[in-house]
Amino acid sequence: MLRYEASASIRAPLESVWPVLFDVVRWNRWTPTILRVEALDGEGIAPGRRFRVHQPRLRPTIWRVISVEPPKSFTWEARAIGTRMTADHVLARTTPGETGLTLAFSFAGPLGGLVGRMTGRLVQSYLDTEATSLRRCSEGDAPGTPAAR
Repeated sequence: MLRYEASASIRAPLESVWPVLFDVVRWNRWTPTILRVEALDGEGIAPGRRFRVHQPRLRPTIWRVISVEPPKSFTWEARAIGTRMTADHVLARTTPGETGLTLAFSFAGPLGGLVGRMTGRLVQSYLDTEATSLRRCSEGDAPGTPAAR
């Protein structure tokens, strides 16, 4: 399995970061890596729910939520021919008023390694941008921030 990861330290409490991360249909408000997210089975994140994610330079992909542990994490996965992609979104309280973020993206399956190597730079770039964007949004430094809504 091939895995990419990005992390950030966010100067905001977990309880204010989680709603931003959890609201996937509005991700395009705070990160340039998302053009739009369509809820296919209802907007809330819940196991089994599906979302079509539109991103620059990538084909629209349907992601299915496989686990949720509010207010700490959720994982979803997508499949393509010979490839299973899994994205983990994890928050952890590091100190009072500060939250650690880890985003991870992995490729598995017969073609997973090849697809992961071919798209690795883009995946890592998107993860880094998303971690930075969520930090800025949660700290009130970007459009779409909780304070600006």
